[in-house]
Parts: sequence; C-alpha cells; structure tokens
Amino acid sequence: MGNRCKTPNTEIFGTRMRKRREDLLITQDQLSKVTLLARSVISEYEVGSRRPSIKNLIKLSKWLSCSTDYLLGLKFEEEEGISHAED
Repeated sequence: MGNRCKTPNTEIFGTRMRKRREDLLITQDQLSKVTLLARSVISEYEVGSRRPSIKNLIKLSKWLSCSTDYLLGLKFEEEEGISHAED
C-alpha cells in the first residue's frame, strides 16, 4: 500500500502525473478504470498526499506513456513512445 507522507518527491510525482494525464486528455475516472486503482487513490497521488507502490508506479508510467524516472523527478524530460503493454 502507498505511503501517505508528503515529501518533495511526492509533490513532483503528483504534479508530473497530473500533467501527463491532462496532456493525454484523460480524466481521473478514465485513468482509474484502466489502471484498476480507485479514483480517490489517483487524486491522492496527484495532490502529493500518497506515494504509489512500485507496482502502481510502473502501471501508471505505462498508461501515461512516460518513464518512471520522469514521474519521480529523476529525469527532466518525458519519454515518448512507451506502449500501454499489459503486465
């Protein structure tokens, strides 16, 4: 289960996750359905009040077509061309 501690990394993650989702014109509800995560969890990730597990981080990066490094703030630019491959 994700950690509910707010740190600079969770803020970066949430900001980048929301930006990618909005750039792809995906709602929180739509992302919730394809990732099988509750919409409230998606919202908590985006506001930085919760951190994803490694499994959920990977799942989100696939659906948002970016690297986990980008979402975590370890890379400045987003990666293009990552497929929505199933696990």
